[in-house]
Amino acid sequence: MLGWSVLAVLVLFGCQITLLAFPQILFSDKTEIGTVVLHHDGLTEERALHLTTEIDRRLKGSRFHDPTRRDRVFVFRDRNNYELYRKLVFSKVVPSGFNLPTLGNSYVCEAVVVELGHATGGQPRFSIWDGDVAHIAAHEIGHQYIADRIGAGRWRRLPHWKQEGLPEYIANIGDIRADPSLSLVSRIEILKDDTRWTRTPAGRRPGWDRVHYEAGLLVEFLLDVEGRSLEQVLSDRVTRDATYTAMISWASSQEDLVGARSSPQSCWGWETQSPRRSAGTTFSTPPSVANLIRVIVGADPTETRC
Repeated sequence: MLGWSVLAVLVLFGCQITLLAFPQILFSDKTEIGTVVLHHDGLTEERALHLTTEIDRRLKGSRFHDPTRRDRVFVFRDRNNYELYRKLVFSKVVPSGFNLPTLGNSYVCEAVVVELGHATGGQPRFSIWDGDVAHIAAHEIGHQYIADRIGAGRWRRLPHWKQEGLPEYIANIGDIRADPSLSLVSRIEILKDDTRWTRTPAGRRPGWDRVHYEAGLLVEFLLDVEGRSLEQVLSDRVTRDATYTAMISWASSQEDLVGARSSPQSCWGWETQSPRRSAGTTFSTPPSVANLIRVIVGADPTETRC
């Protein structure tokens, strides 16, 4: 009897990994532009072309773009299929998107992204809840960019602000540079303005969009103002608190920023040290089968996606 139970578990495990590794079986269409291979389940041809073009354009705006890459992103219109994948990675919430670096796949649900955008009015721009599907897809591919450069294991051990800030930088920096009104100083002011962060979609962690927005600004400050390399940004010596203090000090010195300096501690309760697990695959509690599967496919069991 025990043997049959073990066999059943192994069969289910194999089906799970197969669906995660080869989601193409649920997608009838594919569009390729530049480095982006977009699989979708029934987008119109015009919509698929536009979305793939926008994702590719966003990725090209980053210093990390590599024209030899081929990045797979699976855009779900069918929410039921997306719910299936959400359950396969044991996510407690329905994220707008997620990436599995070990498998090299990114997944986005168009319906969830649009719902979040409606709830926030699409504001602030470049927020993870701004309702832009191309933004979320480029963000998830951005996770893959960094994981491919430094290894999936090291990627999972990064503090949260670096793990999310780098993809935000990759997804948005091209659009930011193309618009002179989007100075870093002006976006720091948006970050500090509590009135800009009052809309929280149902079922979402309050301030989660602000956390990601701040992370993107911190990484942009390190790379584009201080001129640091990726390896320098990834160094354990570069902390969130020190970077935030330096960024606010720099912004205060600019002619178009007026006001007192802000405290290096986030007023909305983001942990200064990420509550993620330590190096390797050691957990604070014994790993369940669900956590084991997530480690194998490259998902983090402690993570709550956007």
